[in-house]
Order: sequence, then structure tokens, then C-alpha cells
Amino acid sequence: MVYALTFIKNATRHNPEQADDAILRLSDIMSYAMERDIEGLAPLSKELFQMENIIQLNQLRYANRLHIRKQINIHVEAVLTLPIILLTMIENIFKHGNLLVEEHPAIIEIITNKDKISYYTRNLIGNQAPPQRNAEGCGLTNVKQRLESQFPEHVFEHNSDGLFFELKIEFPTPLAEQRYEFENYNS
Repeated sequence: MVYALTFIKNATRHNPEQADDAILRLSDIMSYAMERDIEGLAPLSKELFQMENIIQLNQLRYANRLHIRKQINIHVEAVLTLPIILLTMIENIFKHGNLLVEEHPAIIEIITNKDKISYYTRNLIGNQAPPQRNAEGCGLTNVKQRLESQFPEHVFEHNSDGLFFELKIEFPTPLAEQRYEFENYNS
């Protein structure tokens, strides 16, 4: 998000309308990140909305020149997710990837079924990413720890061939209608 703040600072001088849009999106993302739920879960719909905010914020930064291919297959409505997991993956794409090459768009796949939720990202590795001893930076290490804590039966796989970076995360998830049955009854 540091890149977003730098962009907003520069946009306020050169394009105030763009800065306003960026500030609203960043504010919404930060508010969502601060939300807390007793059980530590959030509706997937909220996570997807914030994913779009992050994508649009970065499109503003790069004058809509970023190439991203999304595939979202939500087979079960009202799915809950562990918040910020997907957003960390998306932020990782923008922080370390090169999304300016049309032939190699970043890929974002989100698939749910009655038993699990699956997130997958793939991106061309950018030049700005310093070589690391392992592919798990601080953000991905935090994601892995949160998954281990909340969902012992999860998948956390990453792979890099030096040109592309791939990340796959899967975990079981409850359905919101089961969790909020009493609330819906009183509505």
C-alpha cells in the first residue's frame, strides 16, 4: 500500500480527480482490513469487492495499462473466507509482478464449492523484486501462519520458474447461511 500512498501524493498535484478516487478506494480497503469478526471470518463477497478496489487502485497508478485475467466461479452463495488472504495474494502480484506485458497477464482464479475455497494467482516476475532466499516474503509467511492456525487441512503451494510466480491456496470454509441462520430468521 506504500506504492498507493506515493501515487496518491503525486496525483493530488497533477490529477485531483484521480487522487479522490484513489483515496476513496484506499480508505475502503483500510476500513475493511480493520473490521473484526468474532470467528475471524468474513463474507467472500466483501473480500472480492476489496480485491476489485486494489486492482482499480493499481490500474489508476498505471493508467489502465495492466493486464489481468480473472476467473471467478462461485458455486455456492454466501461463502465465508479468512479475510485478507486473497488481498495479500493480489497485493503480492502488484508488488512483485510485471503486469505490463499483454502476452503474460496476471491470472487470478477464485473457485468455491460446498467444501472448499480455492485461490490461485500467477504472474510474470517483475524486475523490481529483489532475489530472496525463499519465495515466502513477510506477507506470504503471515498468510501461511494464519491458514495453519485456522485451517489445519489447507493447501499452500508456491512455485517459481524464474519467469513466473504461482501461488495456490485452498481451505475448507463454512457457509454464511449456516452461520447467520438466526440473524436471517429475524430479518
